[in-house]
Amino acid sequence: IDAAAVLAIMKEKGLSPDEMDNLLNKKSGFQALTGCEGGDCRDMCTKADKGDLASITALEMFGHRCALYVGGYNTLIGGADAIVMTGGIGENSSEGRAQIVKRLGALGIKLDKKANEKLHGELGVISTKDSKIPVVVIPTNEELMIARDTVRVLKAK
Repeated sequence: IDAAAVLAIMKEKGLSPDEMDNLLNKKSGFQALTGCEGGDCRDMCTKADKGDLASITALEMFGHRCALYVGGYNTLIGGADAIVMTGGIGENSSEGRAQIVKRLGALGIKLDKKANEKLHGELGVISTKDSKIPVVVIPTNEELMIARDTVRVLKAK
């Protein structure tokens, strides 16, 4: 977002820095686009499945934006061995993953629709076998990583 836009909104609405922080970090993104409380992707996908135009548009915007990053980084690093989908949306949202992968055809990637629909929170490949770059869903274990980091920091003291 353009920094000047933040300042303009603050001036126009008379917002304090804390109020602007709340607007940017709690009331924007999926929530602002769809009205889904908390901006939960699951709620947005449910509304999109029921034909809600704002949710359909938000889901398409999400896929577009993610594909821009994937394509851009693929170019910057000179190619990728794999594309990994992880975290809440990457692990659990077949709709979100499909929106991204359908825009990666120029990289020689095709979505295996059945595999994508089947995977929710488990390890697996969602690209077709003839894709030039595999797209892999890998579940995270954030609690384990936090515990390991905590032990590492405590040992360093």
